[in-house]
Amino acid sequence: MSSPYGPSARVYDALFRDKDYRGAVGRLRRIIREAHPTDGWRMESNDRADIAYPQPTDLPGRTAVAQRCAGMLKLPLLSAAEALEK
Repeated sequence: MSSPYGPSARVYDALFRDKDYRGAVGRLRRIIREAHPTDGWRMESNDRADIAYPQPTDLPGRTAVAQRCAGMLKLPLLSAAEALEK
């Protein structure tokens, strides 16, 4: 599957799966904020891929986006959403 989240996710996934690099690649993907929110730097490619979201304003919203990302990419690592201080 082609990653709608861009080449960096595909490269990271390939490195994690490669037996020669697996030990050197972290096993936790930290989600801080949506890179291209619909209420910010909106991208048509996200709209076409049905991955367009507004910037989450709370931890449950951030967690929902992180879970969708991890599920679509089938990432073999943990994803963690980070709470932002106000």
